[in-house]
Amino acid sequence: MSGLSITLLFLLLTLALALLPGFCYLNSYLTGWLALSRRFRATTSIPTDALTVGPRALRVYMARWAKMEYLVSIAVTREGIYLTARIPFAIAHPPLFLPWHETHIAHDRRWFQDFTVITLGNSERIPLRIPTHAAESLHLSPSTPQSPSPNA
Repeated sequence: MSGLSITLLFLLLTLALALLPGFCYLNSYLTGWLALSRRFRATTSIPTDALTVGPRALRVYMARWAKMEYLVSIAVTREGIYLTARIPFAIAHPPLFLPWHETHIAHDRRWFQDFTVITLGNSERIPLRIPTHAAESLHLSPSTPQSPSPNA
């Protein structure tokens, strides 16, 4: 009996590990990360002077309200915005860098919560909804979508 349970546990673990990359790629497709990575894959690392939030205690929504809780880090510099995903989602979510001219920032209120919506990519138009408190800590506001002041 114990040999059967160990074998079954091993098979279930192997199946879960085999399905993980497929799930990550499906999530990348559904959230729009894959579409963004075609044009905005980061070629440099995040500068040390960037303002960052996440992934701990950061709940973001991408595309059609796909929740990515505790998975995404956001960094803001004078040049643009960086997005990175935590392991294991980093398998299918390469780091992104979007210059400010490829973004639009607005406010939204849904489900009795205030969000800051960062529309990513002028042609892709993928909405990234972040809590207002996270946007405030990054010094993002609709009045300054093209050139936020990360060192303010």
